[in-house]
Amino acid sequence: MLSSTANEGASLEVTCSLSPGSFTSIGVFRRVGDIEQPIVYFFSNGTESIISQGVTSTIRRLVGSATHMVSVLDQVTCTVAGEYVCKHDNGQQASANITVHVTATAVGIITSEDMIEGQETEISCTGTVDNMGDVILTSQDTISDAFVESTHFTKASTMVNSGDQCKSSLTTQFTSALDLSHNGTNVRCETTSPVSTSRTVEIVIVQESICDGKNEGTAVAHPYSLTKYVICGNSIKVNTCAVSLIWRQDLKTCVDPGAAEVTMLSGTANEGSSLEVTCSLSTGSFTSIGVFRRDGDFEQPIVYFFSNGTESIVSQRVTSTMRRLDGSATHMVSVFDKVTCTVAGEYVCKHDNGQQASANITVYALPSGSSSVEVPRVFIAGSPGTVRCSSMVIDKANKGVSFLERAPSEDGPFTNVGLQPTSSFIKSEDQCETTADLDYTIPDVDFLIWNGSYVKCRTDFPVMTTQAAIVLVIDSSICSQVLEGSNLPNPYEDDSFILCTGGFPQLQYCSDGKIWRQDFLNCAFASDATVSARDKTVEANVNSSVNITCSVTPGTYEYVRLYQDNGGKNLLLATFYSDGSTIKESEKLSDLYRETEVGGSELMTSQLADVICADQGVFWCQHDNTQKDQLELIVNVPPSVVMTPDDDFAPITSNMIVCVANLDLRGSQVNIHLKRRDEISGVFEDANVPVISTDVLDETPGCFQRKRTIFSQVFDLAWNNTDVRCDVPAPESTSDVFTLLVIPGDICVSRSIAEVIAHPYTSFRFIMCFGQQFVVMPCPGDGYRFIPAVKECVIDGTPVAAIEAPARFTDLEDLILTCYVTGGHFDKLELLKIDGDTRTPVVSFGPDFSATRHFSREIDIDTTFVDALNVRHVIITLKTASCKDIGQYTCNLDNGQDRATSIDIYAIPEDIISDATNNITCESREYPGSQFLMGLQRFDSTSNQWQNIAEMQAYQFPVGTESGSQCRMGAHFEQVYDLTWNNTDVRCEVKDTSSTSDFQTLYIIPGDYCEQFPMASTQIHPYNSNKYFYCFAEVISIFTCPDSTFVWSQSEGQCILLSDSVAKSTTQRVYVQTSGNVAPISSISPETTATTTTTVLTTTAQPPSTARPDPEISVIGGNFSLGVSASITCEVSHPMEGSVVMIFMTDIGLELVATFDMDNKDGSQDTAAKTGISLSRSEQGKISSLTATFDPFLCSHVGMYACSDDGGHTGSANAGAIVPEQILIFQPPTTMTTTEEATFDCSGIVDKSGRLYFSIQNLGQPDSDYR
Repeated sequence: MLSSTANEGASLEVTCSLSPGSFTSIGVFRRVGDIEQPIVYFFSNGTESIISQGVTSTIRRLVGSATHMVSVLDQVTCTVAGEYVCKHDNGQQASANITVHVTATAVGIITSEDMIEGQETEISCTGTVDNMGDVILTSQDTISDAFVESTHFTKASTMVNSGDQCKSSLTTQFTSALDLSHNGTNVRCETTSPVSTSRTVEIVIVQESICDGKNEGTAVAHPYSLTKYVICGNSIKVNTCAVSLIWRQDLKTCVDPGAAEVTMLSGTANEGSSLEVTCSLSTGSFTSIGVFRRDGDFEQPIVYFFSNGTESIVSQRVTSTMRRLDGSATHMVSVFDKVTCTVAGEYVCKHDNGQQASANITVYALPSGSSSVEVPRVFIAGSPGTVRCSSMVIDKANKGVSFLERAPSEDGPFTNVGLQPTSSFIKSEDQCETTADLDYTIPDVDFLIWNGSYVKCRTDFPVMTTQAAIVLVIDSSICSQVLEGSNLPNPYEDDSFILCTGGFPQLQYCSDGKIWRQDFLNCAFASDATVSARDKTVEANVNSSVNITCSVTPGTYEYVRLYQDNGGKNLLLATFYSDGSTIKESEKLSDLYRETEVGGSELMTSQLADVICADQGVFWCQHDNTQKDQLELIVNVPPSVVMTPDDDFAPITSNMIVCVANLDLRGSQVNIHLKRRDEISGVFEDANVPVISTDVLDETPGCFQRKRTIFSQVFDLAWNNTDVRCDVPAPESTSDVFTLLVIPGDICVSRSIAEVIAHPYTSFRFIMCFGQQFVVMPCPGDGYRFIPAVKECVIDGTPVAAIEAPARFTDLEDLILTCYVTGGHFDKLELLKIDGDTRTPVVSFGPDFSATRHFSREIDIDTTFVDALNVRHVIITLKTASCKDIGQYTCNLDNGQDRATSIDIYAIPEDIISDATNNITCESREYPGSQFLMGLQRFDSTSNQWQNIAEMQAYQFPVGTESGSQCRMGAHFEQVYDLTWNNTDVRCEVKDTSSTSDFQTLYIIPGDYCEQFPMASTQIHPYNSNKYFYCFAEVISIFTCPDSTFVWSQSEGQCILLSDSVAKSTTQRVYVQTSGNVAPISSISPETTATTTTTVLTTTAQPPSTARPDPEISVIGGNFSLGVSASITCEVSHPMEGSVVMIFMTDIGLELVATFDMDNKDGSQDTAAKTGISLSRSEQGKISSLTATFDPFLCSHVGMYACSDDGGHTGSANAGAIVPEQILIFQPPTTMTTTEEATFDCSGIVDKSGRLYFSIQNLGQPDSDYR
């Protein structure tokens, strides 16, 4: 535990420090005697339990390797101090003391005013101490200057003023009879806990010898003060003179030190400035000089000046004081700041001896800087006229007066016209002054006296004169010679004119900016500006904005406006005023702005936003004097045609071409056309491709429409290399030309299931074959290209290797192997032969394709050929190959990329399908002689004899293992076996030894066997219950149950254990149609496990196989609810490298669902072909479950799903839909009113090819068909 201290009222931390180790709880306790009071518990799970209310929070800190568990107590007092204990739950404990200090406060000291040598002196100390502290008296050591506890004073008493459990306020009395050795000693009071000190006091002692030889009652001067004196006697006493008196030892009494003569100086100041009130004092003594303001019989004190140099300011108006020495006189000055007239008056200076002097202080008002004289622009002779003195300041305190003065010229002299103000408009007023507008009315303006004279305004207090203004007078005789109502020009200014009424002139004013034009007898601009439309024709696209600009030449105008012809009505759009302001009069406008051209012409622009066809027409700019100029706005629909065809076209399915275009609805033709270029004329003509849908993407009724039209059909090879485009008649426009490249529909004929081949037109996609059907698949992303040689998409610059080799070869002939290597750097390429887990190098290549041969035999190498896709063909020829070379080979790169192939005899079919080429293989038991010939014999049931099949051609090849320097031999017999071979016995014959093999019976599967079953269905094998068929169109795929303990159950649609099938098996008869007749071939029970074979082999033993079991693929489907998620899973046992694809099979073709990359076990490279599909995978033993989840599952997802790997292993299953109840709701309006709209609501569920129709019957024909 850590000890801790804190000041009273502060926060305190009680800390338990725990070294590394386990604990359940740590308890914190406060020990009071034998009692331990719990405070906080800290638990190992990071929580705390606070027991004491004094703990406000807890903290855990990591300090080095130790953990500090802190209990925080806030605003502590001494009551929380004491011993605390930390206890571990294992019994270990530690304790520490917690200390709380009382806050130090100021210490007071009181001493006797006069200390007499030998007499008892008292010093009182007051201070606050804690329970351990005390109040002491200390004195300063004259050598070290340190304060130490005084030994000359004795503690007489201590009184407790106040206190609590933690602290006490004490007053302690110290007494001592001091001698002169203590004179001048500094003392102070101190508290010991908490430590605090008082001010320092100097001890001054009156020596006892001052009364030596003096009688009792004798008064003598005080040794240290002029205002005190000492009375001698048995006990020396000190007395003090009255205030302002001093002790005169020669007179043995307290007297006035001397009187001085006081005088006062008068003063003046302007309002708002500083003012000094000065008392002047001649040489002499005084105690105090008082300054007063006299108001009648009342004298208000202002300032007191004392002889000790201090002042006492009584009035808040006095901001400061000063003393100035002027010869033998002292000026005592009271300063007033920012004075007003309220401080003016009589002031008095008074000496403390009763002498006084007075003087007057004057404050003048300030003239206004805004005062002026206002004269009408023109007076009419014989009529009254008013002159205004504006903002005149009248000093009320000094009885100021205002005057109107006139002079014959601006230079004067000005004399008072003797008029009194006829009206007064007070603007502001206070105790000191009045600010007002004063009107002086001239009752009858005399033309000869007043015309051309000047007037101005003046005040005497404050002294102020305005600027002079001229007086202009129109002679009243001006109208004597003209007709009533005549208008005449003003002889003095051009923005007004004279109207003669009753032979007397009246002044009239033009509106702002205009002048009187006598030639027009009207007010007009001095020079009218010319307005015009800058552009006579303006064009704009629909939904865009357009600027319409009015040009105004330099000149004067009030406003310029923009109008639109709205069907014969003038629609005001904008107003531009001459002061620069503008008003948008119509919401059609988005902005107004103006600019000045070189030469001074002003351009006023109105921006018309979101232009529509109805805006087309006439606009005009108009001057306020009615001048105008027009322009025409032409609204266009912008041409825009975009064509988006499908990525790939093939005659096996419908393809779409999407056209999106802008249409001008004001035209007669508002459709989109798909056109095809004629190969002979080169002219684009109608392509006659059906339209499957049309929808409107954006529209302005009666004006503009953005429409999308989708054309769709099956495009056969006649469309290959054909140019197509989308055409729109209004506005006349076309899309870019697209050249259709059609993939031949038979591109996958003779291809195996799941075989991948190159796309005929692009290397960024490839084709995966499923029988004669196919699906186009994209490469994974940017940078990938499909390389036919390696049969996969490869990133540019990444080396990948693949191998090609013949499936068979003839003994003692050359065997040619080809390694294909894509571009990119590698360090090593190897041709390896694989025997089980052993890989034996045949040839190695460096990055420059330099070769190293690892066999002593003759091997030819050619690495020179690189194809158009930058794939190098490394051709390796094993000269004079033999059965030793049979096996599996791979081309391997140092980055692990390799592909393997097997070189062996032809695969021996266990199932022979009629009308297809099949091989029957014969092998010799031992190596024959040089005249080795093999034949195939067929048993003739009519003659009951074996017959040679002379027309069969045998292909000889080495088989098995090497025997000495020679190998066993075999032969293939290849031909089409039709149904006439069904149930035929065959055997092999070695010609030169006349030896034969055991016979075997051929069972032929009809080539049209699947035509009697639904497409994409699973059916029982006609001869072998351990196998089953998958029929897809004309493609027959044969699959084998997991092992011989399983048989196919057609009723359950899966392989089941043989033991399960025995109990519920029934004999099934399988029929094969031959020559128009239906005849039974065999009777097979589902539990029968005997396997027939189409091969005729010898009994030669084969070595045990070390190859990995073939993958098997099954698909888990089912029926799913529409609108929610559903999952379809491929289960792959013993998966091979490469990829597994999930295909959705429709009536018109195949669609790729997902690709699972089996080389990446974490699924990071798995890709879904469409949105709304998520992928996942799991592993259990040797089975990989690959799942595609559709969210939601839709009716468009219903159908057959197949999964296939790169080796052609395939499985399939159906996905059905739980269809919701079909509901069709029709809700007509309850009532309808002629000429008004009526709404009919139809709602229902349709499939993806369905539509919802609203039908009506002909009026009055209840039996007619709905249309």
